[in-house]
Amino acid sequence: MGHCNDRPTFNLNSVWKERLLVIVVLTVQFVALCTDTFLYPFFPQEATAKGLTPTHIGIVFSSFEFARFLTFLTIGYLISKANPKHWCVVGGGVTSVCCVLFGLVDSTSGTLYLVLCSLTRFLAGSGSAMLSVAAITLLLKVTSYSSSFVIISSYTTVFWILGCSLFLLNILQALILPSLDIFFYIRISF
Repeated sequence: MGHCNDRPTFNLNSVWKERLLVIVVLTVQFVALCTDTFLYPFFPQEATAKGLTPTHIGIVFSSFEFARFLTFLTIGYLISKANPKHWCVVGGGVTSVCCVLFGLVDSTSGTLYLVLCSLTRFLAGSGSAMLSVAAITLLLKVTSYSSSFVIISSYTTVFWILGCSLFLLNILQALILPSLDIFFYIRISF
């Protein structure tokens, strides 16, 4: 007779299972963050056609990041009280549902469009933050030190490369862009 605990478990002692876990969790996190960045090239034209002003468009964009900020603080506190797997699944689910709902908001216009866009973006930001905090916590707790170090070092290396590239491109941009002072000359006539 076997014991009650004879059922198969997910053993992370093997290297390939550990690497698979890292790849799957980070891919889900990457796709969840893409739902935010893919919005930038398309949304302003759609929102303008629906009657939103640039200020309203800014509110919709900033609601995602504001929600991420608030949720990071909350989940950082709650992650020790609940299983990180739970927060990963809930965060991924909320983000994916909000992404689909944001596509359905297109059938409205005016103030209702602004409210629904802001609300779905706020909830998507919360889900994305849940997923980010839980994914990194889960990977650092479950994987071995070498994999965790690879995660953190690749995570910071990406930002170092992107930050330095952005800094250099910003210097180049400052040198290339023309000054628009002559275009903004305002003549007041009575």
